[in-house]
Amino acid sequence: MGRYMDYQAALQGRLAVVLGTITSAAFTAGLLGGTMLAAPLMAQTSTVEPPVLEDIVVTATRSSESLSKIGASVTAIGADQLGAGGITEIQSLAQTVPNLSVGDQFGVNRAFIRGIGLTSIDLGADGAVAFLQDGAAIARPAAQLSGFYDIERVEVLRGPQGTLYGRGATAGAINLITKRPTAELSGYARATYGNYNALTLEGALSGPLVADRLMVRVAGKYDRRDGYGINQATGNDIDNRDAWAIRGSLLFVASDTLELLVSAEHFKEDDNNYAFHYFGPTVAPENRLGAILGGDTIVTRAQRLGIPVNFRDIVSDQEPLNKRDGTSVMGTITWTPGDFELKSITAWRDFTRFNRTDLDASDVWMFGQNNYNEESTTFQQEFIGNWRSDRFDLLLGATYFNEKLFGSVRVPLVNLGILFGLPANTFDNQNYLQQGTVFIDAYGAFV
Repeated sequence: MGRYMDYQAALQGRLAVVLGTITSAAFTAGLLGGTMLAAPLMAQTSTVEPPVLEDIVVTATRSSESLSKIGASVTAIGADQLGAGGITEIQSLAQTVPNLSVGDQFGVNRAFIRGIGLTSIDLGADGAVAFLQDGAAIARPAAQLSGFYDIERVEVLRGPQGTLYGRGATAGAINLITKRPTAELSGYARATYGNYNALTLEGALSGPLVADRLMVRVAGKYDRRDGYGINQATGNDIDNRDAWAIRGSLLFVASDTLELLVSAEHFKEDDNNYAFHYFGPTVAPENRLGAILGGDTIVTRAQRLGIPVNFRDIVSDQEPLNKRDGTSVMGTITWTPGDFELKSITAWRDFTRFNRTDLDASDVWMFGQNNYNEESTTFQQEFIGNWRSDRFDLLLGATYFNEKLFGSVRVPLVNLGILFGLPANTFDNQNYLQQGTVFIDAYGAFV
């Protein structure tokens, strides 16, 4: 027992020595560390300026204002986040902007903010998210996916914006701000290559024509790739892309208080994108749909050949067609006498598209050629005034928007008679036709 007590006392003594050594070492290390940290901190304080955080100036609230001072739910994405290695298309904005969802259905921009957006892709349908470029509205959702290049920043406002942006802004607004001409010669060129032989070329050249008075900028983008699938009936690519766009802008600085910015843009798509895919039967046995005349769907062909179904492919007698053309001209006058700023935005835009899909999703022609036509011409005029003093801010505006919109859906009723027990060609000279022209005039004012 005595030996045990002696051993325990000796052990406790050793532990005390060890703990004391550890504590002493820790104290010494802390003291040394504090001394080592103190020296550079003192040196830094005396020689280095504290870092200044760069703030983004945005125009989302219809006035140039620091993002940190805006009392609204705004997300601004700068040029450093756009382009190769970052956000390269409108659909990718959802990765950065909270509460935003952007979908692409048959080339139609389906944007949602806080769950509210475009619920129909029918011709003439309007969404609940206003989409603008340099403050001017792009009315047709099918024309909103083409101008994402040479962008300075993107501003997204969440929540109702009808007061500032008018019709179609129930959920919010997205504004693309393009890069302006520069007083110095500058430019860039960018090339990206990926799978499916995807090739994207983008570039811009900017500089002065008359020093400090007249500046010009030209930018363009070319985008192509092979198809994600093939038409097994013809062997041709589907869901490929072949598009290009070009934009030119001219900045005239008349004086220290007056400037005029004019831009013109054209884009074109001509490919076999946006094919209509048949994703298989919803009940068993399969509804043979177009195969009623002895043809194949993607499912029946795979079953007949004993191969897996590839739903990226189609089996169709109709090649999908996608043709889009858009042209726009825009002028912005900014006058800033003293504390007051007056801005005039004038924009004209013309857009046409043609899409063809195969409704019966088979390799026989059975009322399956679905032809979409959309033609839109818009004009917009807007005046915005800002005045600021030490105690008051004044924002006022007036806007006018006009659109002539024609749309048609034409389906040839070929071989439809067989469904009614009649000769197959009974309705071959007839069409299902849905068409109409809509004239829109919208105007408003706010203070």
